[in-house]
Amino acid sequence: MKFSRAIQRLVDQADAELVRSRARRTPQRRLKVWTLSPEEKVHYVMREFQRGVLRSGAGHIVTSREQAIAIALAEAGLARRRRRY
Repeated sequence: MKFSRAIQRLVDQADAELVRSRARRTPQRRLKVWTLSPEEKVHYVMREFQRGVLRSGAGHIVTSREQAIAIALAEAGLARRRRRY
């Protein structure tokens, strides 16, 4: 069955709208992001400190072990859970 151009255009627009509405409803799949565990992150930062390449937020090389530990825990997201023994 052959339609006129105007009708065919309306059908195409309706199909395109249907595809767009389905695309909005379907959940998008998220890719897994590879991240370091908190323990690995602390280990990584402390190795930077031992090599002498760890820098503070101001850009200065860190020389204090306590400051390096604080930076490592902050980057690993464990700063608020830090306990003093």
